[in-house]
Amino acid sequence: MKVFFALVLMLLLSACGAVVEETSQVVVPEDLAPQDSFPFPISFVAEDLYGEQVTEAELGEKQAFFVYFWTTWCPTCVVGMPVIAGLAEEFADSVGFVSLLGDFDAGRDAAIEIKGDSGSTFLTVDAMDEIFYPLMRSMHTGFVPTSALIDRNGNIIGNPIIGSDEGRFRSAIEDALRR
Repeated sequence: MKVFFALVLMLLLSACGAVVEETSQVVVPEDLAPQDSFPFPISFVAEDLYGEQVTEAELGEKQAFFVYFWTTWCPTCVVGMPVIAGLAEEFADSVGFVSLLGDFDAGRDAAIEIKGDSGSTFLTVDAMDEIFYPLMRSMHTGFVPTSALIDRNGNIIGNPIIGSDEGRFRSAIEDALRR
């Protein structure tokens, strides 16, 4: 019986090792290589979570921009933060990431902690800022989290994504990069 459990345990552990190995290797198809980069399509001067003034230049020139609308009181938003942090790292050369925080003033300290815990380094600004409010409204949802990819003209590419589904995020990013 002990031998049986030892074999089952070895099998389970070797399966986990294979999964980790597969997911740790990121292969970006050649057709997703950067081709036509552009700056963030909305000019802005805003305050980030740390009270520093930032502009669209902070986001660099990319093929598309991923916008994440969230709040600190939303459990799904918080769970999604490490997912997005991982995608931001994976697609750093081709996609710019910015988050619009709905409770910027009240949730600033919590947001700093959440982002720190998730390893997120992308820019976070106030969603209710006069510059970003129209973008947030253009997502046509009252739900958080909501994400969208935007093009060089500030148009949403595809449909906004409600929730924190890594598969849907990845698919939307890859679709946007194929355009």
